[in-house]
Amino acid sequence: MKKKSVLAFLTIAMLSVSSLSYAQFTKGQVMLDGNISFYNDNSKFVDSFTNFNSTAGSGKTSTFNFNPSIARFSSENTMYGIGLNYFTSTQTQASINGQNTTTQKLTEQEIGVSFYTRHYLPLGKNFYVFFEAGVSPYYFSSNSTSSDTSSSPLKETGFLIEASLTTGLAYKLTKRFLLDITLPSIVNVDYQHIKQTSISTNTNSSATDNQFLISSGLAGVALDDISIGMSLLLHK
Repeated sequence: MKKKSVLAFLTIAMLSVSSLSYAQFTKGQVMLDGNISFYNDNSKFVDSFTNFNSTAGSGKTSTFNFNPSIARFSSENTMYGIGLNYFTSTQTQASINGQNTTTQKLTEQEIGVSFYTRHYLPLGKNFYVFFEAGVSPYYFSSNSTSSDTSSSPLKETGFLIEASLTTGLAYKLTKRFLLDITLPSIVNVDYQHIKQTSISTNTNSSATDNQFLISSGLAGVALDDISIGMSLLLHK
């Protein structure tokens, strides 16, 4: 029911926008956006079947994410932009079984760029609905290793091309700051190519997989699917 209400609201806003004449943006104006995040976690777990105080293993996870973007308004309500997408993650887990300790490590990396255009429609003073279309090619890789000699190292590489159409709401807090509320994608079209290589002492084996997917994030909108951010407007 909430999903239908959101879609109905956006439809009414689009139909009524022609009667509004609020000031919008400035041609040539630049918008800066993006996010940077770092996460680190260390954990230990015990063997609850033998000794509550004995360490049965430990784990460590660290991630880094950096996604800056810059866009320029080609008119009062349309902008074109480019962004960088970089993500890296390392997970290490050590398991103790008697006198033996097994260490497993997984490293992942993803890098790509995004090209997009966004169109704003005014709903009221400093209040807008926007639609954004973009395409993002990515390259990703991962390596999984283990100190257990019975497990072969596994390497995975590939690329992803994603095209998407999203919508959301924006509010001008000041002349320089814009609040964005982005809803899940209206439609996503993804093509993914993956190559997996398993390396053993005697032989190497590999497999490839190609995937094509069309999906919509509006099929089930939840609060954690809605992103809220801030953008910086630089005056011409």
